[in-house]
Amino acid sequence: FDDPVKFFEAMPYFIIIVLLVVISSIGARPPSRIVQGGDTIIRDAPFVVQIRHNSSLNVSTGVICGGSIIGKRYIITAAHCILKIDDIPPDFPLHFSWFRVIAGSSSYQFGDKAYEIKKVHYHPNWPGYLNTNSSEKFDLAVYELKEEILFDDTKEAIPLADVIPEEGSVGHIFGWGSINSTALITTNTLQQLRVRISTSDVCKNNYSRLRVDNDELCVSNEDGGMFCEGDSGGGLRVDGKLAGVISNQVNCEGRVPGLVSNVAYYKQWIEGIMQGVNP
Repeated sequence: FDDPVKFFEAMPYFIIIVLLVVISSIGARPPSRIVQGGDTIIRDAPFVVQIRHNSSLNVSTGVICGGSIIGKRYIITAAHCILKIDDIPPDFPLHFSWFRVIAGSSSYQFGDKAYEIKKVHYHPNWPGYLNTNSSEKFDLAVYELKEEILFDDTKEAIPLADVIPEEGSVGHIFGWGSINSTALITTNTLQQLRVRISTSDVCKNNYSRLRVDNDELCVSNEDGGMFCEGDSGGGLRVDGKLAGVISNQVNCEGRVPGLVSNVAYYKQWIEGIMQGVNP
């Protein structure tokens, strides 16, 4: 980096990647998963993908984020999954070209097809960082892949939600994230959790310092389960459509609801990218 400030901003991300690879390589395998979630298979959610760093393709653990297939060459995930620095050089390990998308796998195995990323389309209002003192507004990115995904019963696009799900609607979230906020290692078995759409007031009461607007959905689980570290970017499926994208859970322990980006709210922007209208 020419700017030393930007270099040090990137260091935490680089350290995380190194730790994931090192710990994974020595066989550390804590029971990491969506909190209170259960194992599932990719055929039940063929739109779900893993996002990995190129350095973790030879180990089972090491998922950076989840994502959802929305087109043969398009993946939607959370913006914070890949660092946004405009002048980051391609040979630096945090450049998007060092990351891969894994589709069609419930449990990653060395040799699984890894799709390269051609371009990352960040939401134009995304500031480039997470701020836990405010709602994670605009935390969305669409990855354009270098090649098309060949669809089959383990790889398939999910349609985008047209309308906001009604209160009380039941859905499922998917991911390979941690069992709690302090776990470093992600699971290698796809997890799902049944959730219910709650009113925004439910989340407002639990996150008094956050501004909860129509661009977010409030979800809860009666057994106290919720998405956690490593689940970022994963999808919320309601009535067969992608209704939400997991951003950043403030508290993934206890009976605390979670906030996800509302896909219906952002649908026009998402479709504009796929149609070549939005940059």
